[in-house]
Amino acid sequence: MRDLPRPIPVSEALRESGIDINVPEGATVVAGPFERGHYEAFRLAEVTSFKDLHLLGFVHPHLSEERLVHAIRQDDRAHRDAIQRSATSSASDCQCEHQAGRGVAPSRRRLFNHHLAELMQPLFKASLAVDDPAVLHTYHHVSAYLAASARFIVGIFRLRDINIADNATLMMTPTVQALHANDVNIGRNGRLRFTSGGVHVKSRTLNGPSLFTDATSAVIAKAVRGLSRERKDGITL
Repeated sequence: MRDLPRPIPVSEALRESGIDINVPEGATVVAGPFERGHYEAFRLAEVTSFKDLHLLGFVHPHLSEERLVHAIRQDDRAHRDAIQRSATSSASDCQCEHQAGRGVAPSRRRLFNHHLAELMQPLFKASLAVDDPAVLHTYHHVSAYLAASARFIVGIFRLRDINIADNATLMMTPTVQALHANDVNIGRNGRLRFTSGGVHVKSRTLNGPSLFTDATSAVIAKAVRGLSRERKDGITL
């Protein structure tokens, strides 16, 4: 088995490898640190400062460490307070006491990102919910950085281009926490799958199957105003 590469600075890990991944039609290719063929493009990036989270794309560059930590600590405190209130309410002898506040059990930390969502809201046009992927992504990566007791190392693939043919699948192994590529081309029914949670993907272009396939035309018609009245090849969508 191939040894893991030595950890390198984030700026070095993000340099283009010059390596492409091409998945033939109908095939499945697995990419990871120990898989043959593309492992030269796999790097271990060592995060040594908050700026590295910006470079990796884990955190929006307009969000400073100080403001993010402050928002997360406020949400941590709100979560702890909610748990305490729930425990106090449960221990009460009066069955009706605090009944109005007993909705959802406050054990899920992800439901308490109100301050973080408010901090991030100016960066997004759409309204951000506390469990929006952008909010959860930021919380996940910043919390991991703050909780790291020793070295904080991220598995990253830095590729040139990715080409996934029709009915083909490219699967990244659990060590892959970030994927950076120039151009990503995915054919009809092609798949790019990840087996690690919270993966950050960045590419210059992403070209996928046509939006007007039989499986998606009905969905797109509901989302795009007036599309349902358009005509394609003489047939109303």
